[in-house]
Amino acid sequence: MRLLAVALLSLALSNRPAAAQTTIHVPTDQPTIQAAIGAALDGDTVLVAPGTYIERLNFLGKAITVAASGGPAVTVIDGNGAGVVVTFNSGEGRSAVLRGFTITNGGGFSGGGVAVSSASPTIDSNVITGNSGCDGVGISVSFGSPRIANNQITGNVRSGCSGGVGGAGIKVGGAGATVIEGNVIADNTLTGGSGGGISLFAAGVPVIRNNVIVRNSVSGVSPAAQGGGIWIVNQSDALIVQNLIAGNSAGEGAGVYWLVPSGARGPRLVSNTIADNVATVAGRGSAVFADGFDVNAALVNNVLVAPAGQTALYCGNFNDPNAPAIRFNDVYAAGGVAYGGICGDQTGVNGNRSADPTFVAPANGDYRLAADSPVVDAGDSAAADVPATDLDGDPRVVDGNADGVAAIDMGAWERPQGPIERAADADSMLTPGSKNLNEGAHPRLVVDTHRTVLGFSLAGISAGVRRVTLRLTLAEPASGFGPDGAYLSVHRLSVPFAEGNGKWLDLSPAVRDRGNGLGVTWSCATDTEIGNSATNCTTQWNGGATAAAAASAMVLHVNGLSGAVEWDVTEDVVQALLAGAPSIQWLLRRANESQPGRASYHSAEGAATLGDAALAPTMTVEF
Repeated sequence: MRLLAVALLSLALSNRPAAAQTTIHVPTDQPTIQAAIGAALDGDTVLVAPGTYIERLNFLGKAITVAASGGPAVTVIDGNGAGVVVTFNSGEGRSAVLRGFTITNGGGFSGGGVAVSSASPTIDSNVITGNSGCDGVGISVSFGSPRIANNQITGNVRSGCSGGVGGAGIKVGGAGATVIEGNVIADNTLTGGSGGGISLFAAGVPVIRNNVIVRNSVSGVSPAAQGGGIWIVNQSDALIVQNLIAGNSAGEGAGVYWLVPSGARGPRLVSNTIADNVATVAGRGSAVFADGFDVNAALVNNVLVAPAGQTALYCGNFNDPNAPAIRFNDVYAAGGVAYGGICGDQTGVNGNRSADPTFVAPANGDYRLAADSPVVDAGDSAAADVPATDLDGDPRVVDGNADGVAAIDMGAWERPQGPIERAADADSMLTPGSKNLNEGAHPRLVVDTHRTVLGFSLAGISAGVRRVTLRLTLAEPASGFGPDGAYLSVHRLSVPFAEGNGKWLDLSPAVRDRGNGLGVTWSCATDTEIGNSATNCTTQWNGGATAAAAASAMVLHVNGLSGAVEWDVTEDVVQALLAGAPSIQWLLRRANESQPGRASYHSAEGAATLGDAALAPTMTVEF
């Protein structure tokens, strides 16, 4: 009977339903992380409390998540220098997840921090630092397709090795489709090999996207260590998209080095910023050293910048007479050579240019584009593999230089859409009544007891509006306002005015208003929030309307004073864009209409006697 009870208990434990996923807590449920992995079933989570765990892990082929509850700042897996800290070598797939640890003090020939062999796990949001080894010191991948994302891979060191294929940060070898994205790969050091940040050796079709690869170094190889940032050799048809590769050092190809055999596609570099890398061998490619690829290899929409006196792009011996495709790049070397080797100077050909890209603050690591950068809107928006967002996650293909045409910028960042300043549409300016000075060749805006309508086109203005300002420049009061001056307010028209049986207006609440009620005697106001004495807006148009005075701030101009008047009309424009309106119009009025006089404003058409066109009413849209 006792044997039967034991058998039944064993059967119950081994047949836990797959849907009943379990969280195993370390050290509450299991004393070590490896013990928890051993107890876990596919779909389970091993949740590790903060602390330092001196152990080495193997996922044992399980589709489980091993995660730190407090994150890498407080949860450390220390390999104690005894070998690789974390190993995946039993066919694990993307459902095997390592997340949220600091992984340190590992040491192995291939892989110090993490080793992946014939597996494709997910390695996410870890800090992998202070490891040693001969290749793939931070992470080593052999014959697998892992996703390596959002990690900090820093301060890993290779030295004293007589073999290996490099990669102080990450090494990928063997055909596969590894994805490396969103990582910071920095300050890794490799002596006696190549590939300070990333080494791709017969790596298949890896994707390297949205990483920051900076300050990695390689040395100790004769005649030259290669690939301070990325080293690409043999059958490695890498797609390298939208990375910052800066401040790395190598003998040649300090930013990126590639040498692939005949018949290989070779890498595609798209929308990268590769700048201020140092090649210690003169003329051998500070930004990129490219050699031995066929026609499908390409450099498109990149910014390649060499330090003073160096060569930005060096081309070696190509296998195809038409290779490579170099299109829409800014290749610039201040006091140096933009193109070296057999590339030939591509400046002015296929959209390529050679100009200082004017970064915001490169000395502080800010390689975003300044407002006056010549590479804003200078790329090929239709190029293959163009990302939808930039390295900061902001939308690509916007009108960064405010010329009315949206195009992608060169490099890893998109300059935010510049302010759009638009003058008032001449045919939408209307001053009714006997004081109408808008007629003739030089119309002029007037605000008096009859209000003024002012309109602007919304063509080319998209979502993402941050601020919209309506500005007028006061020419002079046409006649005295009295000692109290004049209060000016602006109201969005819910629908554009229409010529015909009166002016049909819907009035939104005032953006800025103070004073008397709104007496629109020349319109039929149909806004439900505004009272109207007209009983039927279809047949009556002279009913008038009143609105309560708003408590918001007002603009005051005392008699004899001239200058700028402006309103924040952001909400008005946002609502118009949401409604799909092609234009927007405002009613400009004097709120204290019991006072005499009127105010004149410069018009869009202007004249020497009636105003300056440069001071026309404007709507400025900021993004």
